[in-house]
Amino acid sequence: MPADGEKLVIGDITYTWRTSLVTTASPNDLKIQVDASHTRDLLVEVINQGSVTDAQPGTLPHPAVTASSEGVSTGTTKAAATLTINVDTPHETNLHAGATVTVGDKTLTAVSSGATGDQFNLGANQQETLDNIITAMNAASSTVTADARQGNSAIFRADTGGEAGNAIVVGKNTGGYPSDHWLKWTDANGAATTTLKNGSSTNTYRLRITARRGQLDRLERQARPLEHLATRLQRFIEDPGQVGTGAA
Repeated sequence: MPADGEKLVIGDITYTWRTSLVTTASPNDLKIQVDASHTRDLLVEVINQGSVTDAQPGTLPHPAVTASSEGVSTGTTKAAATLTINVDTPHETNLHAGATVTVGDKTLTAVSSGATGDQFNLGANQQETLDNIITAMNAASSTVTADARQGNSAIFRADTGGEAGNAIVVGKNTGGYPSDHWLKWTDANGAATTTLKNGSSTNTYRLRITARRGQLDRLERQARPLEHLATRLQRFIEDPGQVGTGAA
């Protein structure tokens, strides 16, 4: 949706979006509608007809183009959060058995070896442990998929885009050890989070802009001398002796 005062330039005409119209406003001021679809439709009407309801009086049809609605495209962004392992206490290099990682309705528990079911094996180092968490969670969860590890971190994303993914809970527990920051969930801005974040849905309402017939005729007339010149140049390139200064 456009903001109050936002401008849209089409050729020589500038339209200005307003939350409300006032009698002192200039032509080509348009009132923002209740949603993107109606706002797009108002713009199409104004370009084709000029002054209509919710367009400032004195607004004329666009002199050079016409417009038509072209449907809607829907896009989504998947909710996500980043899990980081950072065991930085002296004499500690990895998580311990009993640590847990939760995503949605799945909680995985660390074991020294022989992981089964909702468990993951502790690796030889933090990075290998995170790889094991990724593998186990991707196998266990039907709603979230983890990206490949980057350093000591991995992004976990909702399988379905949209706002619903923002409700997926994430959690962790270091198994009773005091350094809770050994395991950390963060959002895209690096802030601590207890859910996946930033899932969204976006509808894009398209319109087609087409030159009016008179404009096309004018452009065609302007193009003819250029086409003639291009033909002469091509003939000169092919055989300079056949094209003189006055050649037609």
